[in-house]
Amino acid sequence: MLRPAGELTWTKTSISGRYYPAGFTNKVEVISSLFAAAAKGRRVLDVTNAIFTVFGGNLSMATNSTLTLTTNNHALVTSTNLAKLSVTFAPATGLVSGSFTHPATLRATPFKAVVLPQQKAVYGWFLGSNQSGGISIIGE
Repeated sequence: MLRPAGELTWTKTSISGRYYPAGFTNKVEVISSLFAAAAKGRRVLDVTNAIFTVFGGNLSMATNSTLTLTTNNHALVTSTNLAKLSVTFAPATGLVSGSFTHPATLRATPFKAVVLPQQKAVYGWFLGSNQSGGISIIGE
């Protein structure tokens, strides 16, 4: 079974545009996980309670919220500092999507993510006004 892991050098050349026009070179950690669709009545992320964290993307600080994950793969927001936080799991694919009101821009901000079953975590991204940001969902 192939499960890539290690370090990756990510380079974006300078190009005019809204996000990182000067370009960048970053070293990032690569992790992966094998995914199998969740059986009916099973959570796609095998935890009951989780911490949803949003960071970067023009936020002044990381913000945490708490979620309860039901056996039919609904995410119930139990406490949050983010307005209009919604999280949707696709148990057949392991994709996660949702949105929140960005505290700096006051705009609805969509995010995309993937479930990593072996890490019992979700990692993803969103776009702020001129910076990208990340989201994580980690079991408590």
